[in-house]
Amino acid sequence: MAERDDRPERLQRSAYAFHCDIPTRFGDMDVQAHINNVAIARFYEEARVQFHRARLGRAAGPRTDEWSTVVANINLTFRKEIPYPSTLTVGVAIGRVGRTSFTVVMGLFLGEDCVGLCETVTVIVAHGRPLELPAEIRRQLEAAAFAA
Repeated sequence: MAERDDRPERLQRSAYAFHCDIPTRFGDMDVQAHINNVAIARFYEEARVQFHRARLGRAAGPRTDEWSTVVANINLTFRKEIPYPSTLTVGVAIGRVGRTSFTVVMGLFLGEDCVGLCETVTVIVAHGRPLELPAEIRRQLEAAAFAA
């Protein structure tokens, strides 16, 4: 199991290096008329992809001859119910940079109120095997480190 990042700063929107606004959709609701947990996981996914495009110059996942990324672990914490309609902000930063992997830490905000947290461990792979992070990717990730 991945190590959880429980720093209290994770609850502060300003601590994240990147932000992505996501409007909820009617179809994101469940029978209790709040946003469904599966929809929330998709919000984190969208923000993570937008972060990769903005910071790494491409979305994580598409294969290239050089390398690609795979998600090894996702840990979600649901802090509060989210009403429909809402516009949410996902704060994204890098929590840890390892030799072949990195952890993306995210906070889900309704205004300034943190309603959820997510950690995603992503591994760089080439030909199905872990690959040491390329130096330029490492620099980009370290530049987006979580502001503790």
